[in-house]
Amino acid sequence: MSKKKAAPKRAAKTAAGAAGATGAAAGGNAQKKAAGGGGPIKVRALQAGYYDNVRRREGDVFVIQHSGEFSSKWMERVGKNTPEKVTTGQEQINAEHDKVLNEKLAGKATGGANPLGAE
Repeated sequence: MSKKKAAPKRAAKTAAGAAGATGAAAGGNAQKKAAGGGGPIKVRALQAGYYDNVRRREGDVFVIQHSGEFSSKWMERVGKNTPEKVTTGQEQINAEHDKVLNEKLAGKATGGANPLGAE
């Protein structure tokens, strides 16, 4: 008899879980606002992080849905008039490459260290 009782409990939990998942999907924003409060907030990434399944790089400006999603560890609030900015992976690679080239050229122009690292 204990096996028969266990099966309906599992089924009841599964049904409740499915109903909760559907409710969260349908009214997720209402639940998020209740949990965090406030409306959309524009922020800048202070370091790399993830928000909304997207990698946000340092300097990116994007909108979070409410204050409950704000993290002072890697975000700062910015004004509403600040333009949004998203840096792609290729843009990041290009920027780092340009920085290295500029450092090497600066070393050659001033007669400083050999850009190849040889003495």
